Amino acid sequence: METGIGGGLLVAGLGWFLAEGLSWNHVANERVELSRELAAGTLLGIGAGMFLAAGTIWLTHWAVGRKAKTAIRSRGAGALARGARKDIER
Repeated sequence: METGIGGGLLVAGLGWFLAEGLSWNHVANERVELSRELAAGTLLGIGAGMFLAAGTIWLTHWAVGRKAKTAIRSRGAGALARGARKDIER
């Protein structure tokens, strides 16, 4: 999860840096303004997507781990291993 947050912040920072760099361009016409906004929006969107993907991966990891812990507590580790062997044999 930390990697996703760090990556999202990095991409957001790159988007801001790129937007600021383009805004200092001496040719101040609408094309530069549009490309600056488009570049910043695209990079921020990519960063948000990375953040959501990391959150989804973490939530899935947590849910699977919780299910395994419950199974071990209720049936014991030996029963869980026997069940896994039966699934593999099928």
